[in-house]
Amino acid sequence: MLFTERGLTVRAVSAGIWTTRLSQGRTVTTRTPAVPAPITPARWEPAVEDWYPGPDAARTDRVRRSVTLDTLKPWSQIPEPADSAGIGCYCTTVTLPAGWSQSHGA
Repeated sequence: MLFTERGLTVRAVSAGIWTTRLSQGRTVTTRTPAVPAPITPARWEPAVEDWYPGPDAARTDRVRRSVTLDTLKPWSQIPEPADSAGIGCYCTTVTLPAGWSQSHGA
């Protein structure tokens, strides 16, 4: 349940009829249509900025690394950045099927 400028919005993981009790005690019933199947990305491209001690206490050296994965994994299970400390960004691209709209959410 989410309150937006357009009113109450319900998001569900499956089709069904849902009853929600509002704060004033009133109940509302919502029917949700079929929900599209999950989309599994074909690959992930984690970009890692690995931080190392620099030549003196006030400096940090950074090494950027990129890898390509077939499935999403935590850093500790990816050999390249397994023992890294720094910043990581997991990137992927998905293609939404025809008929997908804003009402499906993300």
